[in-house]
Amino acid sequence: MSEYMLRPIGALAALFLSTQSAFAVVYDCDITLPSPDGWMGDKIYFSIDEKENAVAVYDPLIHEVQEAPMLAELETAPNRYTVRWKLKGLKAIDDIGVRSKMPTAFYKAVIVRKTNKLMLTVNLSAGDNVPSGSGLCSRKEK
Repeated sequence: MSEYMLRPIGALAALFLSTQSAFAVVYDCDITLPSPDGWMGDKIYFSIDEKENAVAVYDPLIHEVQEAPMLAELETAPNRYTVRWKLKGLKAIDDIGVRSKMPTAFYKAVIVRKTNKLMLTVNLSAGDNVPSGSGLCSRKEK
């Protein structure tokens, strides 16, 4: 389980939103049904510029690894956005308290445009589980 999954990022959200002026749309997402084994926080932000096919992502785990939003891959479809990114250097604490460094976590988020529903999955290169979560996003036009 990630040791960072519960850290609040309210102040970080303000920073993220203020630095994303080049992006046309910001999705402020609440992960209301996170995977019980972690690897995601309760908030995640996406700044999307469909015209440039660009997206930036920010959440507590990204903040812990690189302290700034990261660019990700964006797939645009008429009904949804699919965003993919990977994080290296995540730290974990197992059930008996042993701290370790995870090799790579591969994230995939799908935002359904009509409902603003979020579905998030994480594939861990060093594990056999696939944590997932879901929630709702609010869309903010720039």
